[in-house]
Amino acid sequence: MEIEKLVNESKALSKRVHELEGPWDPCALVTGLCVNVGSLAETVMIMEKKRHPREGAPVHLAQNIAGTLYALIELSTTYEIDLERAWNETIQVGGSNSQSWKTGRKREKAIERCQGSFSSR
Repeated sequence: MEIEKLVNESKALSKRVHELEGPWDPCALVTGLCVNVGSLAETVMIMEKKRHPREGAPVHLAQNIAGTLYALIELSTTYEIDLERAWNETIQVGGSNSQSWKTGRKREKAIERCQGSFSSR
């Protein structure tokens, strides 16, 4: 799916939500984004068997990713960011940065922190 289509579909959904609840305050939006990212992190940790699932709580990886993506698109719309252009610039410039993340010490340290924080539970 193209970024433009994602943005347009998100705008249509946002319009319906805004009609019912009023426009999103950017601070509330970013707070919701943090909640989404937290749910996503928890889901990944459960799927990787680094954390036990909560009793009766379903695990929805696809929905967590989609909800996070929606919040990011809504935030970019709020600040009138051309997401497609920003994405393309990031991919072109960031290619070398993403490679260093895959093999670099930052990734190893992040994994160590995750394993340590969830192994004590």
